[in-house]
Amino acid sequence: MKAEIEGRVGRTNMEVGARVTGPGDLLTTIDRLDPVYVSFEPSSQQLLEWRENPKWRTLIEAGSPLVVQVVLPDGRVLGRTGRLDFVAPSLDAATGTQEFRATFQNADRLLMPGQFVRVRLVGFAREGALAVPERAVQTGLGRQFVYVVGKGDTVQTRDVQTGPWAGDRWIIDRGLMPGDRVVVDGIQKVAPGRPVKPVPLADSTAAPAAPARAGAPR
Repeated sequence: MKAEIEGRVGRTNMEVGARVTGPGDLLTTIDRLDPVYVSFEPSSQQLLEWRENPKWRTLIEAGSPLVVQVVLPDGRVLGRTGRLDFVAPSLDAATGTQEFRATFQNADRLLMPGQFVRVRLVGFAREGALAVPERAVQTGLGRQFVYVVGKGDTVQTRDVQTGPWAGDRWIIDRGLMPGDRVVVDGIQKVAPGRPVKPVPLADSTAAPAAPARAGAPR
């Protein structure tokens, strides 16, 4: 029996001599490895923000110029990018998310069916945005806040409203002003009203991007 597609053959589901009763009996599975699909699911809140911006709305359509990057499990960014080729017509009622799918060339087989990776979307531009490393944002009692260094180098708390991710940082929609000094490291040692000796941030640990799963047509 000759397959009509090229790919990798999985294990045999039925041995020689087994009885085949109809088209529902699966003999084996062929995974097409090049190209592959990478699927990801933005939240309904994120989708609403994209749709409300006229410049962003066109980027979340199949065939748009949106660039999709993949972050591999070891933290490396895949050396090639993908393009959006499918957007589900409706939300998943169970999760409140919508499926997006990008196509990637995969001659080196770095992406495998069933593999979990992370994606970064390149093309959404926001002028004058304020962003902080993810670890600077604290959550407690149903609110999000950051520690800022105020007058006299004393610590204060500031409630914030977070927006989407921007690379390895979290965009702050409300709560911070240009010039605010935000505590990023050593948060376990600070408290409101306590004096500190602030130093410029020398290194920023990369925060994870949106989770995704690699798949292949079968």
